[in-house]
Amino acid sequence: MVKFLGNYVDGKWVETGRTFANINPVNGSKVCDVSEADQATVDQAVKGARAAMAGEWGSMSTVDRSALGLQAFDQLVTTRRSIRRFTDRPVSKKLLLEILDIAGRAPSNSNMQPWRVYVVGGTAKDKLAQALSDAHQQSPADYQPERPMYAPNLPAPYSDRLQLFGRVFYGALGIDRADMEARGRYIARNLIFFDAPIAAFFTVDRRMEVNSWFDCGLFAQTFMLAAKARGLDTCAQIFLTKYHTVVRRHLPIDETQIIACGMSIGYADTSSVEYTIDIPRIPVNEFASIVGLE
Repeated sequence: MVKFLGNYVDGKWVETGRTFANINPVNGSKVCDVSEADQATVDQAVKGARAAMAGEWGSMSTVDRSALGLQAFDQLVTTRRSIRRFTDRPVSKKLLLEILDIAGRAPSNSNMQPWRVYVVGGTAKDKLAQALSDAHQQSPADYQPERPMYAPNLPAPYSDRLQLFGRVFYGALGIDRADMEARGRYIARNLIFFDAPIAAFFTVDRRMEVNSWFDCGLFAQTFMLAAKARGLDTCAQIFLTKYHTVVRRHLPIDETQIIACGMSIGYADTSSVEYTIDIPRIPVNEFASIVGLE
């Protein structure tokens, strides 16, 4: 069940602490809890609406207003990037639950929703990061992902794109291609979630087929976009699947679940070099075919 605890008033969420049930008239079941506004909240909403209508918003046509919504969505998608350096600004459990609630609306085959997500923060996250770092430093060869991170003998053009990523990313950081020690130190930052205050692990029921991995990807992308819309940044990390046995010792992931990816979540360090890196994407004509249309 979806639960709304706030009203969006004058550009921010406002809570009153009171809710009422929204009932489905067909079967009498509760659809969700809706926030009940008090008189002060109503007055604030009316004041904000009047101010908006007196300004540029009030003079805009409905077409122009719709165009703003499209621009906002496009900006959300195009500005979402994999962030690899975060600040220590805390992220509230309430905000994470709000993001998860939105992410749960992601589509899936026959609505099976074959995903699960395990979120960790605070001292529990710090202990996990330390355990992962210890495993990586002491005996990395002893750990392998349950599914390979890359296909064997990775073919072109995927191998070319992987190499391009390395050139652009490590080049921006001033790390030479031949400096494997420096690259190794940076790769190890995966294990501390790039200093993010929150980590998450997305899993799929291992009894499901490959289509369910597609579903999990839709869920993860929806999560990342919902986070970005609320000012948070993310970095999906397939690398963390290598240490799935370590993760399982710290999180309640049972054996029916296989880890699809980890994720770092928090507020980006906008002063960092990493924040300025923009990895190029291939044009539409390289990944899409449209047949039967002019």
